[in-house]
Amino acid sequence: MLQATLEALELRRQWSSRERGGAVTYSRENPPRLALSPPSLGGKQKQQRQQLLPERKHRQLQLVSKEEQQKQQQQQQKELKQQLKQKHKLTQKQKQQRQQLLPERKHRQLQLVSKEEQQKQQQQQQQQQQQQDISKQELLSQQLSELQQLQPLAIHLAQRVYSGEAFNALDVLRSSIEGARQVQEKLQKQQQQQQQQEQQQQQQQQEYVSVSPPEDVDTDMLAAAVESGVDGLSLLYELSSSSRSSSSSSSRSMFLFLPQRM
Repeated sequence: MLQATLEALELRRQWSSRERGGAVTYSRENPPRLALSPPSLGGKQKQQRQQLLPERKHRQLQLVSKEEQQKQQQQQQKELKQQLKQKHKLTQKQKQQRQQLLPERKHRQLQLVSKEEQQKQQQQQQQQQQQQDISKQELLSQQLSELQQLQPLAIHLAQRVYSGEAFNALDVLRSSIEGARQVQEKLQKQQQQQQQQEQQQQQQQQEYVSVSPPEDVDTDMLAAAVESGVDGLSLLYELSSSSRSSSSSSSRSMFLFLPQRM
């Protein structure tokens, strides 16, 4: 009990001295209290900590890598959004450009269509003209062959009439037949060349281009030569019919075989 009372008195004294602001006195009964140092770790705990260090570092690295991945993903998302915006802008510009170019394209297409139609029309016209020329040439060749067949009879009439006009008409007939032959030969050569050129163009898959005959030789010249021959033969018949000699049956039959004019 005495010890307890002494300790209580000492505590009161210390408390009163603290309130008064005085310095604390230490004694045997009240020695200074030192801060407790942490207990020293044992060897096992150190080993455990050292073993756990790599795991902690790995976890820290994982956390850092996750954060970096998240940042990278965010950046990628931002970049994708920007790219999409740019693409959207580009598509809008392209649409505007296309809309602006639409009239030009339509105009070009119409031009191409019109060119194709013109080419087709030209081809059709050329084919029709060629067919007409061929049919006309066939008819003229028939008339020329008839004149050639009637040439001996025309010579006989000229000798019967025996006049300068009759012989002139006979010369006209002969020159007309000869000229018609030459024109016919040239036309045949031109047709052969034209067919060869068309075959070459079809093989090379080029555009159809008609080869018109030159200006110096055409079917009109052949028609003129045949017509002059018919005129000469008609004149011979008129002379023979108006001559003093009676018209023979041969001259009448010859008139029936005269070719008609174009």
